[in-house]
Amino acid sequence: MISSPKTVLVADDENAIRRLMQEALPHHLPGFAVAVVADGQEAIDYLNSNPVDVVVTDIAMPVKDGFAVLAHVRNHHPNLPVVVLTAAGVEGIRRQAPQLGVLRVLKKPASAAQVARHVLAARSETARGRVRGIPLSTLLQLLQLERKTCSLFVRSGERRGRLHFRSGELVNAYAFELDQEGEDAARYLLALDEVTIDFERSLHNHLRRIHTPLETLLMDVARREDERRRGAGAAQDGVERAASVGAPFGQRPSLASAAADLQSAIAGLRGRAAGVARALDGAAPALAAGARALASGAHAPTADEERRIAAAWGEVTALAQRLASVADALGAPADRGGT
Repeated sequence: MISSPKTVLVADDENAIRRLMQEALPHHLPGFAVAVVADGQEAIDYLNSNPVDVVVTDIAMPVKDGFAVLAHVRNHHPNLPVVVLTAAGVEGIRRQAPQLGVLRVLKKPASAAQVARHVLAARSETARGRVRGIPLSTLLQLLQLERKTCSLFVRSGERRGRLHFRSGELVNAYAFELDQEGEDAARYLLALDEVTIDFERSLHNHLRRIHTPLETLLMDVARREDERRRGAGAAQDGVERAASVGAPFGQRPSLASAAADLQSAIAGLRGRAAGVARALDGAAPALAAGARALASGAHAPTADEERRIAAAWGEVTALAQRLASVADALGAPADRGGT
């Protein structure tokens, strides 16, 4: 029995690129058929009526752009792999958002061979169940790279709100049920689980109420979620320890179990340290440029630069304190009761 070919959908408004992909991709992707469309709306219409295995989309397109395609895929086809073609620097998104989910980012111009490699890699990872969905944080950081101006409507059950971007910067947010705007509303919306999103071309609220960089807000939300999970885990551990007090010695938690808990805690610290390092790497070019300007006497640091420096050092200090507390706990002498 001959299996039907897999389908790659290519969305790009440049006729030359569509023709190149339609003619060249099949040579690099045996067993794949290639369908092409000229804008985001055509891509969404095609996805609604045809089975597709991989989407390759440009970002800047008329009618509806690549962000509309990404939102549709995230909302309706969460396991569908997507290769994004962007003229922006892709190293930033790879450094800041290593968990890309089903999304892969490729800098334009890209050859058919490069696109084919990404298509096969994305398809392979998805088939093995190694990735799932496009993280909201990744989409937001892609908005930054593309310097997008828009409003992002976010929903999770009855919870709703908007995130407002101007030239790629998060300038305001509004949470409907809280009737609140600004940074607290942004943190609330960024922490929602299982959200659906819609990109709205018009900027509903252009007033700047948010001055903290998006990377810092995302790290703050991730840190709070990590602390919440640790708190829930600690409470559960306390219940289990209390229950084990009266148990026979052989039934009490083993040293191996305690070692596993310690290893898990260390892994969490390493993950947080990696997040801090990524944030510092992202801020480094701007801070270095500011330092050079200060050294030359060109200008004083802006309020935004000062906030970014303070936020970065705050993350480093918090991480250092946690590492110190772990070191103290490991080095503390055992509590020996009287005999």
